[in-house]
Amino acid sequence: MKFFLITSTRPTNQGVVELLLAAASAKNIEVVRIDSDCQLLADMDSYESRSTDIVYREALGEKARAIEAGFLYRPASHRPSGMRRPSQNIELTFPWSPLLRYQQLGIPAIPTILLDGVFVEQSDDEIARRVQTIGGFPVILKQVGLSHGAGVQKIDSMRQLRDVLRTVDGRDIQKYALRQYLAVYRHARLVVLDGRVIDSIEYIVPEDDFRTNAGTVSVVPQKFDVEVEKAAIDTVNSLAAVMGGVDILIDVATQTPYVAECNSPCNFWRNQNTTGVPIAEKIIEYLAGDRT
Repeated sequence: MKFFLITSTRPTNQGVVELLLAAASAKNIEVVRIDSDCQLLADMDSYESRSTDIVYREALGEKARAIEAGFLYRPASHRPSGMRRPSQNIELTFPWSPLLRYQQLGIPAIPTILLDGVFVEQSDDEIARRVQTIGGFPVILKQVGLSHGAGVQKIDSMRQLRDVLRTVDGRDIQKYALRQYLAVYRHARLVVLDGRVIDSIEYIVPEDDFRTNAGTVSVVPQKFDVEVEKAAIDTVNSLAAVMGGVDILIDVATQTPYVAECNSPCNFWRNQNTTGVPIAEKIIEYLAGDRT
């Protein structure tokens, strides 16, 4: 059995890579590490694989996804087991498209943090109307694709929004999104594997910042109720994935859970380091089935 681990020259989550390597070593599985930054897609045929092999993509980016797809769309006898499987469903990756995915897959709508695009040329009245549809000011202005609190700002007024947008290059404006602001919330992070929550933690909201995942991060092991776990499981299913990390914000005033983000693959290092749940081993065992 081979374990094809797709990373990058500078891994996004080095802790995850180390946990997966250790889990594979403990089971005496041969690891074939593929650097997505250096790999030529035309040379992918040099990696021979069988249905008894497994593949996991840690790296982000379109090239890493293409390498993963290159394995998962091979003939059945040469297709490794992975976290994503060939699907006839159109993959919608825009951050504001979850409702379309739910409709396509026949999944009941999951409460999701409201998002809208950012368009500089619209009038103040039109932008104000759109801001009102996601709860009104204050709102969150988020640069899509960044992590650990980077590119996230709290915007309190139209004047502040305009001032910030003046600093954004027009070619980059589509990388930004407006997001509903919750004044008081709890931040849940749940890891889903094979249709069930295998681990969960809660981020502690700091007193001097509205962000929970910036600067010094504080988390604790936490078990959440059935409604929150179901939202996490349904969200991963909507991505045609079998594993993912789901961030859910729980409005303290109404106790309503809102899905903020789902990452597949995800940085499960913080979960495993906090709770001691052997997530990497569970991933390897799931992929390998009974073959280890």
